Amino acid sequence: MTPPAFRRYLGIHYSGAETPDSGLKNLRVYSATPDTPPQEVQPPPGPRKYWSRRELAHWLAGQLAGETPTIVGIDHALSFPLRYFEVHRLPLDWMIFLEDFHRHWPTDAPHTYVDFILNGVRGEGSARMGNPRWMRLTDERCPAARSVFQFEGQGKVAAATHAGLPWIMFLKRELGERLRLAVEPPGGEETCGSSHQHAGDGYRLDEAEVSRAAHDGGDGVEDAGQGVDFAVGVDLEHAGCLCLGFGLRSRVVRRWR
Repeated sequence: MTPPAFRRYLGIHYSGAETPDSGLKNLRVYSATPDTPPQEVQPPPGPRKYWSRRELAHWLAGQLAGETPTIVGIDHALSFPLRYFEVHRLPLDWMIFLEDFHRHWPTDAPHTYVDFILNGVRGEGSARMGNPRWMRLTDERCPAARSVFQFEGQGKVAAATHAGLPWIMFLKRELGERLRLAVEPPGGEETCGSSHQHAGDGYRLDEAEVSRAAHDGGDGVEDAGQGVDFAVGVDLEHAGCLCLGFGLRSRVVRRWR
């Protein structure tokens, strides 16, 4: 029997509430292996009972810098609809997008609520706003999906996304070239490739193939002759793409044409 491609599975229920250093009851982490069922991962010892976004980001950086093949699911978006890039005249480059977003929405700053920037108290969020009618390609394919700019109402995802994006940038900077993407690029279509790829130059990620790859591994590499060491994706529920993974191999990617 072929051994599993991944030796650890992490699932994260994210939260955009309060500040990046607040312990949040709804920010939860679960871990499983091919041999053990999911178990909740508690935050490091300290004064808080629950994870903060800052603690989680630093913990993830440490975990994913190791050698254990890991795949992670996290329920916030990693990019915005194409209309956002057109309106704000941004290139279709994921790292440039993250850095530009962070300059306007520094939601990782101490004592900062998402609402502070949304309401103009801090940052320059008004210069990088979106319309709740704008949808990513992955959102358009799922009737239940909500816009990443919907801050109010049932099923809202905007706060978690706007709170989480600076920490995705942090992970990219910490892990460098180890961070490869299996993620919706600008516009929300899934790709697998380097963080500086144009949205149309990557690989399409197929959810069923990724699920199978978690069990049957892969040998050969198709990403320009290099291994896809670390992959990122989001929205297991709404967008249908799979997420952070160390050791992703060629059986889970197809050339996107």
